[in-house]
Amino acid sequence: MGDRLEIGSEIESHATYLGHWVELLKETPKVLFQVLSEARQAADLICPEAQAQGEP
Repeated sequence: MGDRLEIGSEIESHATYLGHWVELLKETPKVLFQVLSEARQAADLICPEAQAQGEP
């Protein structure tokens, strides 16, 4: 989605971001399913044409 919207990111923050998720998932593994569902909903709102075309 970031590439499609041409939104950059700072590579330096990726390790910290992923580290946070590792800790969160260790504490509450089921949170992954909730987050993935919400991310899909957000992506569908931002780019509804992707859903219509069957893009992942």
